[in-house]
Amino acid sequence: EYDWTRDANAMWVLRAARDEGVTDVIIFANSAPGRMTISGRAAGNPGGDSNLLPDMHDDFAQYLVDIARHLIEDENIPVRWISPINEPQWDWQPSKGQEGTHYVGAEIMSVLHALQTAIDDSGLDLEISAIEAGEWGTASVYAQLILPDEALAAELPHFAVHSYWSDASDKLRFVSFMQNHYPDLPLWMSEWTEMQQGRDYGMDSALFMANTIHDDLTLGGVTSWQYWIAVSKYNFRDGLIYAPEYGESLIETKRLWAFGNYSRFVRPGAVRVQIDLDSEVVRASGYLDPVTGAVTVVVINNSAQPETISLEGLDQPSVSAYETSD
Repeated sequence: EYDWTRDANAMWVLRAARDEGVTDVIIFANSAPGRMTISGRAAGNPGGDSNLLPDMHDDFAQYLVDIARHLIEDENIPVRWISPINEPQWDWQPSKGQEGTHYVGAEIMSVLHALQTAIDDSGLDLEISAIEAGEWGTASVYAQLILPDEALAAELPHFAVHSYWSDASDKLRFVSFMQNHYPDLPLWMSEWTEMQQGRDYGMDSALFMANTIHDDLTLGGVTSWQYWIAVSKYNFRDGLIYAPEYGESLIETKRLWAFGNYSRFVRPGAVRVQIDLDSEVVRASGYLDPVTGAVTVVVINNSAQPETISLEGLDQPSVSAYETSD
């Protein structure tokens, strides 16, 4: 039995996003509900071990599909993917202060198979987003676990990884592995924030984020880049916008606009093109809209001083420039 009135604020946000034209929604679970877990709660196992009850894999899958059906059919929310597992490698436990579930390999495979079966039986147009690996450096462990399974590999539309605790060498190494073994499977970067205490409204954190996006797009070749989180009440470098827990005041950050330099202009269907730039402090990436022929170039200046670059080889009748700075 489901009480659909229980999360009214989250549903308000979903409906507002739908009404503003959002067309791609992923629903994800950090944990199964407490009634399905070993510890009886969604904040993990006190010992950090696996927490999903062995006889609840099918029930958990059906729970996710039930919610997807309600959102799609009753709320007209354009849910396209279900992500059942989040960062399975970490030792999630209540002391971490958030929802989470550790999974070993056999449990991952069981949950993914159960969810694919439930999706197939539902008749809904849904796909699985997996596996939300917490970092690039160990993501190949999960790729080697999941993708040799022909039934799952045939259904998974992408492989999802997070950019926490990852540098350029981690990303290049995993990309090389995927190109050698699964070259046709798109990569998603499905969660990242800076993971620093304290708020930063200015350019330091905005540049840190922009450089992470740049690496993930140009080195990782990801076809989706997803940020955590849009609106924050915390004393943390996370929100694109800060808001108090109570009240309606908003504080914008430079992160919001740095993010917008990508999300506003690099639209679905765009193709990344090679940008040759001879600079130690300026980084640039380029994107071609195959329908309109427009080219977007996103440039990051990591210097404290103004830098001059020239754009050659662009046959554009007009150019518009947008700047995010102090």
